[in-house]
Amino acid sequence: MTNNELYSGLWSVPKLQIEPYILLPIAASFVLIVIVFIRAVAGPRNVIISKENCSELLSFEEPENKIERLLLSLDNAAALMLTNNENPLRLVRRHGDKVVLQTLNPSDIEPVTDQSDLISIHRQDFSHPAIKISCTADEVSTWVAILDDLSSSQLSKA
Repeated sequence: MTNNELYSGLWSVPKLQIEPYILLPIAASFVLIVIVFIRAVAGPRNVIISKENCSELLSFEEPENKIERLLLSLDNAAALMLTNNENPLRLVRRHGDKVVLQTLNPSDIEPVTDQSDLISIHRQDFSHPAIKISCTADEVSTWVAILDDLSSSQLSKA
């Protein structure tokens, strides 16, 4: 046997072929298991909205403004703020472990007619549902009066 025959025999190992219909589900299952493992190890990442978070965020984003009134949702997922700005309404909401500040119009906020302890905030983006802040009936009536005052003052300016 010559050297060429010996070497050619070594390199003629049959190639293994894995069909895509077998490989893709296995790869997808592996990726899913890794994602579930990472989420289980990392745990939930929802920040709790508090008065301190709201004041820190407002002082960082809009240092010239101050909070005049604050309504925290009962589940600490969102807050409605009244500031000393021309357009005073702000929504503070959580986005994972981040806190986000949005400017609102009085027309974006309305009490839920079915329940006396809910305020609904319509979002400016079609990809996000409305936020419902659960609070007491007294707080709802206070905010309705504030919104009426803001709406009438904006109409008188126009």
